[in-house]
Amino acid sequence: MVPGLLVLVLTMIGGFTTALNIVKEKEIGTIEQINVTPIKKWQFILGKLIPFWVIGMIVFTLGLIVINVRIYAGNTFC
Repeated sequence: MVPGLLVLVLTMIGGFTTALNIVKEKEIGTIEQINVTPIKKWQFILGKLIPFWVIGMIVFTLGLIVINVRIYAGNTFC
């Protein structure tokens, strides 16, 4: 149950931060400069999404490690 919740939170936060990043660029006016460059739209979106995905995967891994340590730390197997 907990890994499922972590995945759901990771997906929502990763999508929201990517969308907010693109909106911020549109508000400042730098998105027009990006539209002139010879990259495709999917390359632009992937370039914005990948850093948040990597950070999210690191946070997800740390969350799973913390949960496993809390659950299995008290159980000592001889």
